Amino acid sequence: GQSVHLHATDGDLGEAGEWVLHGGDATFAWAHGHEKSTAAIRAGVADLMLAVTRRIPADDPRLEVLGEPEAWRSFWENAAR
Repeated sequence: GQSVHLHATDGDLGEAGEWVLHGGDATFAWAHGHEKSTAAIRAGVADLMLAVTRRIPADDPRLEVLGEPEAWRSFWENAAR
């Protein structure tokens, strides 16, 4: 399966500002943590929240997308279903 690492860049949140999403098109699970993933998204915590709730586009310039952008887009497209 694919995974997406969300990394909040503001302050010194440490692990509290990192999440990993695991899953596919139909379902996903998340947990706090840091691990190598198919894609990584770096942004301020507010922008990460806007992104995972589809309030901003997956390719918004506030988001730094590392790894495979199509993995992030797949999670983003299915997040609100």
